[in-house]
Amino acid sequence: MVTVKDDLARIIHISDLHVAGGGAVSELAVMSDLRDTAEALRSHQADLIVVTGDLTSYGTVSKADLRLAKSWLDSLGCPVVVVPGNHDLGANHSRSVLSPDTERYEDVVFGNTHFGSVFGKSMVHVTRLGNIQIVGIALRSGDADAVLSELERAIANQIPTVVAGHYPIVQVRDTGPLPKVQPMDGWLEEGTVTRLRDMILGYNNVIAYLCGHVHASTARLIDGSVMQISAGGLGPGPSVYRLYRVQEGSLVVETHFGAGPLGFWESFGQIDGCPLEYHLGASDERSFTVELVGRGRHLPS
Repeated sequence: MVTVKDDLARIIHISDLHVAGGGAVSELAVMSDLRDTAEALRSHQADLIVVTGDLTSYGTVSKADLRLAKSWLDSLGCPVVVVPGNHDLGANHSRSVLSPDTERYEDVVFGNTHFGSVFGKSMVHVTRLGNIQIVGIALRSGDADAVLSELERAIANQIPTVVAGHYPIVQVRDTGPLPKVQPMDGWLEEGTVTRLRDMILGYNNVIAYLCGHVHASTARLIDGSVMQISAGGLGPGPSVYRLYRVQEGSLVVETHFGAGPLGFWESFGQIDGCPLEYHLGASDERSFTVELVGRGRHLPS
């Protein structure tokens, strides 16, 4: 891989791997696709990989699956920032009752959860790369672990900041199955999404918010200022990841395809327009530039 001269750093953003070690046909297919995708990820020679949650399907009840996901990440040979999704760290009690095998709520301090014991006790990870910092956050319903105050301390330094979490802070699609199946605040409850969004919008140095959860590759400008970017579902689909090229005054965003399926939502309801664009985004969602100064400017690449 030839490094572009102007790149200060390269970041890969992946999400929703849904690793599972149970041996079902669908699980084996996901693991096969992830092994094939790993070679492409390594070829970028990235400085950091950001994983925005749902590394597993059953991590809230199976440490073994979390360890399997960690082993796959370790094979990439790159530093990682990992935040949990609702399948890795149960988000709330009601989802736990509804889906005890996939979203069990662990009523213990974060460091004693399955995710915390495998990936470390820190709920907020800060990484400095070139002229920006990346802040990864692990949230549960009602901010049960007091993450938001720690996040605010991290972004108060006025360094251009990219925040990474699992849950979107604005709806990624206005039509089709996504708004129904993945309603805003449906997992974090108690106004937690609103509090997170207000904090991100309240600091001019926050230039982007990276997320997962929605199994779609999307980009949406929030209140004309912060770009929310999701990264598909690398395991079950759509198998898409983002490459961010950090440059002197901008973050250049590219979209790349993994080895897995490019769809996901067809079986959940009617998709208006092009199903491929519903999953992968239109051209200006796949390739664009976010400026590090003058927040709010978003330029097609």
